[in-house]
Amino acid sequence: MTTKTVAQPGAPSLRLYWSTTAGAAFGYMSVYVMPVLAGPLVGAFGFDDRGIGILFTIELLGIALSSIFIAFRTRTLNLRSVAITGAILACIGQLLSMGADSVNFLAGARFLAGIGEGAAMAAAYAAVARSTMPEKAFAVSLLLVTASAVVLLYSIPQLTAIWGLRAGFGALLTLLLLVSPGFLLLPTSAAVNPHDDTGQAPSHFPYRTLGVMALLAFVLLSLADLGIWAFAGRIGANLEIPPQQIGTILALSQIFGVGGGLAAAYVQVKYGRVLPFVVGLLLIACLYLGLTGAASKSIYTLCLLLLGVTTLFVYPYFTGLLAALDHAGSWTALAGSAAAIGMTFGPLTAGYLAAEYSYRVMGGAMSGAIILALLLVLGVLSKKRGQSPLIQSQVKGPAE
Repeated sequence: MTTKTVAQPGAPSLRLYWSTTAGAAFGYMSVYVMPVLAGPLVGAFGFDDRGIGILFTIELLGIALSSIFIAFRTRTLNLRSVAITGAILACIGQLLSMGADSVNFLAGARFLAGIGEGAAMAAAYAAVARSTMPEKAFAVSLLLVTASAVVLLYSIPQLTAIWGLRAGFGALLTLLLLVSPGFLLLPTSAAVNPHDDTGQAPSHFPYRTLGVMALLAFVLLSLADLGIWAFAGRIGANLEIPPQQIGTILALSQIFGVGGGLAAAYVQVKYGRVLPFVVGLLLIACLYLGLTGAASKSIYTLCLLLLGVTTLFVYPYFTGLLAALDHAGSWTALAGSAAAIGMTFGPLTAGYLAAEYSYRVMGGAMSGAIILALLLVLGVLSKKRGQSPLIQSQVKGPAE
């Protein structure tokens, strides 16, 4: 009765898109708005680059811990209840952040928000793994979340200029409340596998070598992505770009990113996964170098716009690759955990490199992480291909 709410074999449904979008919003929306919250945090609490990185890391640590806990229990937990509970905790964390009057109180509120965000995301992602076209569901959800992020990236600098930091957290809370009803559409369990006709329970975390390699690659991508993104606003400030213009540029980068998400939703795995991964990740590595070494507003803007496209194009392929390993969702739930782990160390690592060396050195290190992620992905798709008929067929053939 309850397991059929979202996870149906066949093409993804509108209900699936809504619940997946809710999970992605809770997992990533705070990440999207970090660049436009960095400035108000400096003004309100006097943070430097390292302090901003630490505060962001605290929230991301909460996301990582809760999503990992959920990922190892996707076959036993009530996914709908977990997601709703996580959404409540996340919203309470946002509300407490609005009233924070000390660094310690704010850190605690952000950690609570992270715990809830990670649980909600992991539950939703475990459910979407049962779709026969997970790349499309992830791509559509990222498109919708990105469109919402554009609104926040543009409006938060305007709001915080008038009402301060609490207005930024208030805007974030409002958006999360709007998408949270999508969790009511989740199934209670992700254990049923529509592709399994053996009558036996599928293995938990199957194809472990492939899964670990893919997760490590996802960790590196997430680390580099958020490391650069969290300080994109600070890089623009060093170029003497006004905060409102920086917010507009960041919003435009996400509008351009919609093109990348649309491309991923259309291409899916029609031509395999090797070509999208190679083109996308190599371009991202080059753009990191261009952004952190930008000497003018035009170069800064161009790099951010192109990063929006390429990043939103690549992300659905990582989650789709993990979903292909286990339709019951154990690897896919860990996708949120892997992203959270990478994002946890991203601002911390980038903040240290920026404070101790320079943004250019930071960009070089993040580009190196992307190249290493590409090598791991190629290992999953080629060297280890024989371990998994599912992966092999999806690399060679059209979308399922």
